[in-house]
Amino acid sequence: MLGLLCGVGLMSINNIGNVAKALWYHYDDSISRDFIQKHQLLHVGIISFCSFLGRLISGIGSDWLIHHHASRFWTLVGSGCIFTAAQVVGLTLQDPNELFLLSGLTGLAYGALFGVYPALVADAFGPSGMGINWGAMTMAPVISGNVFNLVYGSILDK
Repeated sequence: MLGLLCGVGLMSINNIGNVAKALWYHYDDSISRDFIQKHQLLHVGIISFCSFLGRLISGIGSDWLIHHHASRFWTLVGSGCIFTAAQVVGLTLQDPNELFLLSGLTGLAYGALFGVYPALVADAFGPSGMGINWGAMTMAPVISGNVFNLVYGSILDK
């Protein structure tokens, strides 16, 4: 699950500049290079800020769930739903003025995923082997992130 969600998130995060550039040039081919660069930086900032919010919300939310005798794993479902919404936005987006939706949702989902996943690993495997278990888990995004980025690149090249 971490590999799948993180791979999609890394693909979106790593290529938000390309998406902004392609959308803006498709929308108005007379846009200046400085304008494009400012918007690329804006979307990196949106992703970063929303990732912070996602980490904060998922941590507080998972503690709230535990306090109310519910499973912390529901935060993973929430993150997955936000990732899905971000990808639906990405598939249907045509107006570059609405690109903030993709950036914001991706950052929020990515932050929520990494905000709570270490606690999920500790809950599932126990705290005694947390270091090795979390280390093994974080290898999954290395593989899936590269695969998704290669697929993205081949589609963009076409």
